[in-house]
Amino acid sequence: MKRYLLQKAGTYKGQRCLAGWLMSEKLDFHRCFWDGGVTRGLPKSDVPWANCEKDERFINEQYATGLWTQLGNVYHAPDWWLDELPNIPLDGELGSLKRGVSARQEVSKIIKGNAPLEEYWHEIYIHVFDIPPLETVFEDGVIDIPNYSKILKGCLPWIEAQIWHYDYRPQPTSRYQSVMTRGVLELKGYPRCPWVEQLQLEDWEDVAAVQVQNFCNDITEQGGEGVMLRDPNAMYVCERVKHMLKVKPREDMEGTVIGYITGRETAKGSKLLGLMGSLVLQLDNGQRLEISGFTDAERALGHTNGDGHIASTAWAVLNPETECPDNMHAKLFPRGCRVTFKYRGVSKDGVPQEAFYHRERLDD
Repeated sequence: MKRYLLQKAGTYKGQRCLAGWLMSEKLDFHRCFWDGGVTRGLPKSDVPWANCEKDERFINEQYATGLWTQLGNVYHAPDWWLDELPNIPLDGELGSLKRGVSARQEVSKIIKGNAPLEEYWHEIYIHVFDIPPLETVFEDGVIDIPNYSKILKGCLPWIEAQIWHYDYRPQPTSRYQSVMTRGVLELKGYPRCPWVEQLQLEDWEDVAAVQVQNFCNDITEQGGEGVMLRDPNAMYVCERVKHMLKVKPREDMEGTVIGYITGRETAKGSKLLGLMGSLVLQLDNGQRLEISGFTDAERALGHTNGDGHIASTAWAVLNPETECPDNMHAKLFPRGCRVTFKYRGVSKDGVPQEAFYHRERLDD
């Protein structure tokens, strides 16, 4: 299994028994890891799990705050804010008390960058849903994911060497139910770190499934993102797991095809050079939107004055990430046709977020 710095959730597809599981609101903020303060004030380059691959772009040396992204980068929180955190590791989401895409955008403006906007950090909290055991998070191994490649070796001995200014008590890997019980108690005196409320599902599978659906409907009607499901008997693992699942409902919308953007190859695995990278739609409100989510066969390009597939492919290879001229089209999506896409929420400007192709509209 692929290794991550933190535990990652799988996607619920109705395939698992949820009886007796825990459910909570799925937040839409920024995943964070608080190491308990063990690295606070140290040069980032001295921290063995820090992601320093692109730090040469900074004029000044970066210093750790103890608060990390899931890709091993520093959240530059102000000192007064960090002083309000406990000396135990926390896994959660850095966000506000609001909901929705606009709330996420507001939080992003506050927490991103190297100079914290101190006057706005009063609005920021760590919504805690786990106390990850450092013995698991920093077990020797290799993280090799997009934007974060790191060999973790000797992190635990390194942490022990910092113990003179850190009061971490090593914790055995425990069932989530036990971790939650402990966490709720230990964080009572830390209002900056509210524990995300967990609700237990009934022991009957059919009843549990209805509970999840009703809860999900309530959350989304209030502007929330969805639901998280957890097996209370599972242990913390730094992989994408099946004992922690996300439920994210999406909405449908239609648009008219008005163009195409060519694809490209990337170091992250994209092999779309010579194909359509994204479809350009005009929404009924006049907005322009690019969507993806197509198979290679659906991405084939041609010319309107005949098939012209070879010529179109050659042009696309020479012009990656470029809007196609009017005489080119995607074979299965001619200009003017209507397509349906799925999306999750809209931005402040009303633009659908996380949009991807669902199906071609056939009743026009």
